[in-house]
This record gives sequence, structure tokens and C-alpha cells, in this order.
Amino acid sequence: MKPVFNIFRQKKFRFEKLYCDSVDDSGNCFIVYLAKLDCRFVSFCYSGLIHIDGKGFVTGSSSFKGIDIPGGKILKINVEEPGIEGTWKSTDSPLVRTLLRDEDNGDLIWNCHHPKAATEIRFKNMLHKGRGYAETLVLPMMPYRLPVDEIRWGRFLSDVTTVIWICWKGARPLNILFLNGCEYSDAEFSVNGITFGEKLFRLSFSEVRIIRKGTFDDLFPGKPILKFIIGRGILKSMETKYIAKTTFSRNSIFTASGWSIYEEVMWRR
Repeated sequence: MKPVFNIFRQKKFRFEKLYCDSVDDSGNCFIVYLAKLDCRFVSFCYSGLIHIDGKGFVTGSSSFKGIDIPGGKILKINVEEPGIEGTWKSTDSPLVRTLLRDEDNGDLIWNCHHPKAATEIRFKNMLHKGRGYAETLVLPMMPYRLPVDEIRWGRFLSDVTTVIWICWKGARPLNILFLNGCEYSDAEFSVNGITFGEKLFRLSFSEVRIIRKGTFDDLFPGKPILKFIIGRGILKSMETKYIAKTTFSRNSIFTASGWSIYEEVMWRR
């Protein structure tokens, strides 16, 4: 369903989202979202935290207070609510791509400024050192305009290997995957993993745990104005996010192990 009010014209819409994650050797996983939405005379901020401990117990918190979205090679986050402080020190070269070109509304830019980073997370008076990832997505058009029906996204990190993938199904399909910065367009997905590079490479998932399963509407309780700005249908999109132990192989020969975080989104309008 499209937004009710036509006063929210496309060129006056801008959504910016910073996504950061970190996993330590024990499997403690932290996912942080910082987002800003501007639509003519309406502004909206959001910060959220998802924490899954090494035993698989998931907790989450969020806030709608004003925020600044940080940047830089050393990314520092300090959010009172939900109460987390973290540092991401980049160890890989950044990746920037235009995922969708739109002359009328502007391009959808994906800025993966931290494909892999050394991380330090302070949470509940404890320090967690691990490996993480951070990206910023800038959307200059109403979400219902995106020509997608299904989205797959994820990342795998080890000491020597970085794999990142984005796949769209719909009117403008997209299939891109990066292995240590090299781009591939033939990723094939299954429940247990991903093959690519003419089936030369494989990521194999094990001990898969669900981090989150729910609609976008679940993230914004008490914010009915978003139904008018973004659209009721978009907020009913279903997101399932996973974490899994992962092995990476070439020609069926094991080369690396680490953690994958990935998601599937069924997009609605």
C-alpha cells in the first residue's frame, strides 16, 4: 500500500541507515542500527541494539532519540539508549556501489566502509573483542518504489577471508558477491550455504540460530506516523536474520572458518 499523503514527494525523502555488527570468539553477537529519516517537514531518528550471547539468548532494545551517524576509518559508537559503546577499526578496503539508479529520485548508494574490522564492544560493564562489519545505506526514494520482492544480504568474516553478498529478486534483480574485494555475480543460495565462482567456492552454514524474525512494524511500536510516511505495506515486510558458524572452502578443500550474519526479507508494498 502506498503512503496516504501525496505531499511527501520523492525528491524530499531521504533515509540513511548505519548498520554495524560484531562477533567475538565465544559467539557473543552485537548488532547496532542508527538511522535517520527526513521527509519534507518530518524527521525521525532510530537507534537499536540486538544482542545474542554465546548460548543463543537474544535481547534487544531501541530508542527514538536524536542521534548523529558517525563515520571515519575508525568508527566509534556511543549510544546511551540502548546502552552500548563500540569501536570498529577497518582492516579491509571499502566497497561502494550504486545498487539502483533513478534519475528522478536519486541513486541508492551502498557504502560498505568497514567490510571487516577489529572491534571492541563495551556492554553491561564487559569488554568484548571480536571481528565485525559496518555499512551505510542511503535511500533517496520512498521504499515502496524499490523494484524488489525479496532481499538476501549477508557477510562472512574470518582472519583471511571476507565474503559479502546482496541479492534481490523482483523487477530489477541483483546478484553481487564480494570475496576479499573481488566481485562475482553467480551466487547460488540454499538453506545450508552459498556457492559461487562457477561453484569453485562454498560457504557452509552450521549451528544456525535465528537472531530476529518479525515485521518492520514490530520495530516501531507507537509510531503510527510511519504508516503514512513509508506505507503500511512496507512495514509488514518480513525480516528473518540469522547467525551461523561457517566454513569457507575452495574446490571442496577447507580454507577458513568464522561467523556469518545474514538475512532474508520478504518485501511488501
